[in-house]
Amino acid sequence: MATYNIFKLKNITPLHIGIGKDDYDFSANDLCSDTISSALAAMRTNIIGDKTDVEGFLNSFSISSAFPFIKDEYFLPSIKGKLENIFVLKKDNKEFEEESKYRKKLKKVRYLSKDIFNDIIQNKKVNVIEDQIQDEFIFAIKDKNIDNKRPYCSQVMQRVSVSRDENVPPTPFSFQWKYFNKDCGLYCITDAKGDKLEELKILFSILGEQGIGSGKMIGGGKFDVENSTIDILDAPNSNYCMLLSMFIPLENEIESLNLKESRYDLILRGGFMAAAENENNRHLWKKSIYMFNHGSIFKTTKGLIGKTVNLRPNWNDEKLHNIYRSGKAFCLPIKIKE
Repeated sequence: MATYNIFKLKNITPLHIGIGKDDYDFSANDLCSDTISSALAAMRTNIIGDKTDVEGFLNSFSISSAFPFIKDEYFLPSIKGKLENIFVLKKDNKEFEEESKYRKKLKKVRYLSKDIFNDIIQNKKVNVIEDQIQDEFIFAIKDKNIDNKRPYCSQVMQRVSVSRDENVPPTPFSFQWKYFNKDCGLYCITDAKGDKLEELKILFSILGEQGIGSGKMIGGGKFDVENSTIDILDAPNSNYCMLLSMFIPLENEIESLNLKESRYDLILRGGFMAAAENENNRHLWKKSIYMFNHGSIFKTTKGLIGKTVNLRPNWNDEKLHNIYRSGKAFCLPIKIKE
């Protein structure tokens, strides 16, 4: 069993995560590791005023994407592909549900309770009652302290953009918020230890006060932070590696990924330079890059490393600073039936 440090984002105000387009009708499903690490780097730059060591800071630790929790129940991403080890029992009896029915439900699952996740990554058979499958979540056996309800819900609100030019009429637009239920929030896992962990604690605390995502200026994305730990079982005789973060492989890692026998998602990452110091540069688009998404599994027993890339746009302005995106891997060894 391995113990990891985690940061729990609690009491989160309504959250909107941009989808890399000038469109607020939809919020991204996930708060990804590259967004989190970039926000921490921005906080650090604002505090110490050093813009030259951003890449070094991002390379000094790995962090997972943010996953949901309900009280003390943690969820981890479902592995990509068919969940072959999960079998569904009918409610209140020991008969198995018809496979064709529950396979449709399992296709929608994005998060597994930690207990179920631990069994899956060890290639164990898992029986669940149909009530444990709630939309995109599979809960552990119902506990009196945990109500099997989603930790959040989404709602689209109407807002109005008012131009500083009096001759330009106000423009209405839609804005999707994610609302978190009581005692629910997000957490992320890190390999940081010692002084680096202490530094991240400070940065997360400041980030919580200022907010993350879009809508920060109207109170969105603020949170309280708590440092804790999570235990994840080891997978004896592991034959795959699973991502819990976004990932950009080093050149010498690509061949070892064995993509033909792997299961993965590629996500295009980009968007506006929203955090540019010079407001005149905030209309610029960063370069875009494809990254492997969390939940992807690779047929390799080697630990993945990943790299940080510079997405600074090609713009003729010497004052335009570099835009770094971390593709450092946070991964786990797992056992998958072949």
